[in-house]
Amino acid sequence: MIWNWNGGISKSSNGYILKCINAIEDENLANLCRESVKNRSYGKRRSGRIYLHQIEMIKKLGRPLVKGDVIHHVDGNKENNHISNLALMGQGDHIRQYKALLFRVKELEEMMAIK
Repeated sequence: MIWNWNGGISKSSNGYILKCINAIEDENLANLCRESVKNRSYGKRRSGRIYLHQIEMIKKLGRPLVKGDVIHHVDGNKENNHISNLALMGQGDHIRQYKALLFRVKELEEMMAIK
């Protein structure tokens, strides 16, 4: 089944924008997206869809994504898929960044509870 409503665009339950790979007009880009989905151990493998932020990074890199590549939304907005808002990093770096952020949030919460 080809999911081509709204240009193949839909929104996932976790807030990310998805695009149907079959709706990508540039055949070279579509092939890089298919290869990226095969390379990675997670994603929308069976549905033939890929996250829009992944497409944007594939365009920039000119290569498929590989296992371990994580695309981070710099401003935290999952719908802002402009390339200037996307950063490619390894899984370990991404986890460390979020742990540091969670620690700062916890610190702020504790400071506010004291007052």
